Amino acid sequence: MNEKNKRFFNKKIVVSFFLSILVVLIHNHSFENYVYTGIGGEILKNLGDFLTSGITGVAIRMFFVISGALFYRNYTYKETLNKYKSRAKTLLVPYLFWCLVYTVALMLLGMSPMKSLVAMETDISLKNILLGIFLNYYYKSFWFILNLIIFTSLAPLFYFLLRNRYIGFCVVAVVIFLYSVGIKIPEVIVISGEEYNVFWKADSIIFYMIGAYIGIHQWERFTERKNKTVAILSAVVFFTCGLCVTLTIRFGLQITGVLFILLMIIFCASLWFMFDIFDFSKKPKHIFEFSFMMFALNFYLGVYISKLLFVILPKMPIFCLVNLIITLFVELTVIFVVSFVLKKYMSKFYSFITGGR
Repeated sequence: MNEKNKRFFNKKIVVSFFLSILVVLIHNHSFENYVYTGIGGEILKNLGDFLTSGITGVAIRMFFVISGALFYRNYTYKETLNKYKSRAKTLLVPYLFWCLVYTVALMLLGMSPMKSLVAMETDISLKNILLGIFLNYYYKSFWFILNLIIFTSLAPLFYFLLRNRYIGFCVVAVVIFLYSVGIKIPEVIVISGEEYNVFWKADSIIFYMIGAYIGIHQWERFTERKNKTVAILSAVVFFTCGLCVTLTIRFGLQITGVLFILLMIIFCASLWFMFDIFDFSKKPKHIFEFSFMMFALNFYLGVYISKLLFVILPKMPIFCLVNLIITLFVELTVIFVVSFVLKKYMSKFYSFITGGR
């Protein structure tokens, strides 16, 4: 591996870790249930919106961009089978494993005295088992992995549409236009008259295709390091985008269509380039390699910790920050300790459940 690609993969590890932290914040409930009044309350509420919605909207979209770019950076039709085998290990196996774990765990919890903790149907039936394992019914966060599996299965089609630089650019532009006028992939499927989410974000295909286009045509630009001035300006743009999203939430505004997609593209680009302020010539510390485990373990852990703290702590709004800090500390500590122990003492099993990450 040449120095440039080595630096890129080191950067990807750190960026993925940062994105996983953002995903943890998306699922955080520390700011809920408190009654915010006065100027201080407004500040706290806006801070909560900024941390859990403002800067976090970029997280999954950037994951799609990175995933698409990595898959197509050296893709040819001849490589399709090898790519499928690779993604079966890194996507399909971990997806099925964790969905099975959560299906069993929540069904057992639903049979216990603590069944009130589960807000969904937990009856043991073939339908619920299949929904849990194949449609991530009991761990909604894995919709992202499911979408990647679906997109991966369509690899030859995406490559056919994007392999020409100019036609591919036009295809992406058309998909964005169609999305802006309401023609987009359905977010739900109907089974026996009931709706189930598959594509939680209808724009996921757009950002995956942008990543695929980058992997095919712009890999060198994507991996080259920008200077510190560009990195600092990108950081400013990143937080400005986060502030814009927060303000739209605060004032009940909506940014839709092409304007929304452009904002998210700028958001993603600024996030990627702002990390060029760091060198990445050396491999990051092991803690940065636990991104997948953060993704796999954070949701229920964070929800129950923050709700427990809400019961224990005083109900004054300022304690939402205490709730946030303790929740994140306990949640991340548990995830890192479990990940470290599994990786050190059960390395093959750890590799199996994380897809070798």
